[in-house]
Amino acid sequence: MEWARGIVGQEQAIAFLDAAWQHQRLAAAYLFLGAAGVGRRTTARAWARLLLGLGREAGLMGHPDLLWVEPTYLERGQLLTAAEAAAADLKKRGAPQIRLEQVRSVSEFVARSPLVAEHLVVVLEQAELMAEAAANGLLKTLEESPRAVFLLIAPHSNALLPTIVSRCQQVRFRRLSEAAIATQWTKMGRGSLSPDLIALAQGSLGGAITAHGHMEQIAEATRCAINRIPLDTVAALTLAKTLVRELDLDAQHWLIQFWMLRVWRSPLPLPLRMEAVQQLERSRFCLERYVQPRLVWEAMLLSLGRPAER
Repeated sequence: MEWARGIVGQEQAIAFLDAAWQHQRLAAAYLFLGAAGVGRRTTARAWARLLLGLGREAGLMGHPDLLWVEPTYLERGQLLTAAEAAAADLKKRGAPQIRLEQVRSVSEFVARSPLVAEHLVVVLEQAELMAEAAANGLLKTLEESPRAVFLLIAPHSNALLPTIVSRCQQVRFRRLSEAAIATQWTKMGRGSLSPDLIALAQGSLGGAITAHGHMEQIAEATRCAINRIPLDTVAALTLAKTLVRELDLDAQHWLIQFWMLRVWRSPLPLPLRMEAVQQLERSRFCLERYVQPRLVWEAMLLSLGRPAER
């Protein structure tokens, strides 16, 4: 299957999609389910190329018969994707959404005939972030669009309306083994990857790439500092200030997960490990709700340092 060359560890999903293409038994909608970073988006891009009659090297974005929809932030009446928001240095006050305006654009897109290809293709990335009104609008569009093939990408079926799920063929993407991630990492010419980062990736090659990128973002001196919990107030407050200055919010979320793994694998007594993990979970919860990051880190580091003194 030349169209799927380079997609790692998803033989079952690829075989299912290839059979649908070979026998021209295409469903109206497919739901790509699995963890982030395991190949759902890469497969969606590759299969969209096949559906549109494009070669592997041909450009995909900008094709007249493709509409790729991503969650957006609303800023002064303008919808911005995550990449556009980052480029504009937008201060995020909430999670992005796939909005009703975007679903209306989908409805307009699929109301016409294909211009070049045999099919219209609509990809909805992070479909679990659809607002309720948008989800209801999409349901109506799915029922009335015989010319289009929809590809929805989500972590699990429970994240979407059951009525939407019932209209989709589910394609499941599995997590990779730690050995497979390590092997693929070496093939990518990136050298070796630490066991902690492989474990933190939780079967996601994309997660391993992200984890490595976050670690590279941390200055050498700060890397040494995060390998141990500061025991005094000044050190804790200084580290909190440094982390907020050096790391963006995504990297801060990742660092909390990294510490959770480190704490759980540490030789600390079980009650202390559980207490520390619970504190880290509370801090992650606060960051996800856009509490001021420096306050979150100061409170967490001061709290973690007290049990460590015992």
